[in-house]
Amino acid sequence: MYAKMSTIILIVIIPILLAVFFIFSLYVFPHFYLATRQASQALPKIINVNVNTSSSSLSDSGILHLGESFVVTITSANLGDTADFQIASISFPNITSNIHDNIANKIVSILHHNFTQSPVFISIGDEIGSEYTGLTKTTTAKYPSIEFFNSPWAANTLYEAQLQIKPVSEGDFVVLVKAVALPHTTDLSHYPAVGIRDQQQEYVNVYHITVVK
Repeated sequence: MYAKMSTIILIVIIPILLAVFFIFSLYVFPHFYLATRQASQALPKIINVNVNTSSSSLSDSGILHLGESFVVTITSANLGDTADFQIASISFPNITSNIHDNIANKIVSILHHNFTQSPVFISIGDEIGSEYTGLTKTTTAKYPSIEFFNSPWAANTLYEAQLQIKPVSEGDFVVLVKAVALPHTTDLSHYPAVGIRDQQQEYVNVYHITVVK
């Protein structure tokens, strides 16, 4: 009799335990995980952008003589929670050729950086993400850019990249700078939060250098 009762109890308890397990697996744990992830918020920021030249051709008014180069140093940070993936991007609307690292006589050279990953060169014609959606929405690159990134990017850490740029024509030379954290959850996941939009329909800070003969 005791053995029979034990068997009946097991027959009743096992389905109940399995039902509880599936409920927690399919509903409770996923909702708890998503709530935790939503509470976590990276805060990407461009801390500083410094533009100068070793030859002192760049005046205080931002004027550079054609044939000379200038150096841009960008410092980016994550002031919030650890980001799965965070980018510091610098792009060049005036450059009409590609600037990949292996091209000789290049207009843009990376002097140094301390990001944990190798920089990604975006070439004209590349398919790139837009509107902070990763690659859910895409567009075609109309001008080149470089993306420096960490995966992950720990909280309250700074990273720097320094580039040398030599414009090939006179006029207004423009540099666009931004930072984006992924997953992108709120308006706090990108910097700047307002202003001019770039080719990806994402906000950027704009820097102008006047190139003269």
